Amino acid sequence: MAKSNDIPHATRISLLLGSVPEEAQRRVVDKVCILMKEPDYPETFSEQFKAIRATIFGLTQVEFSLMTGIPLGTIRDWEQGLHVPSYARLILALLLVAVEREVRRELRR
Repeated sequence: MAKSNDIPHATRISLLLGSVPEEAQRRVVDKVCILMKEPDYPETFSEQFKAIRATIFGLTQVEFSLMTGIPLGTIRDWEQGLHVPSYARLILALLLVAVEREVRRELRR
């Protein structure tokens, strides 16, 4: 059986998104919106990404990298402000993490 990192990123997303209820996707969006309304919500992308990764998903950089297939160095670059991903890549990465979380939640039931 192939490891999740052996499967191309776009394929992983398309395979997983089909199994996630819209309600689960809405929960993630709602959490992000609540975080964004906080008075101390960061202004820079690097700080925003780190807040979403750590606060909403509770993941380390390594865990986020493993779940999304995005190289750890790339995530570090994002959080250090050395590079900003395309909007599409960022959204797909966040959705992928949300989807994997939902799948794991369902499997535990």
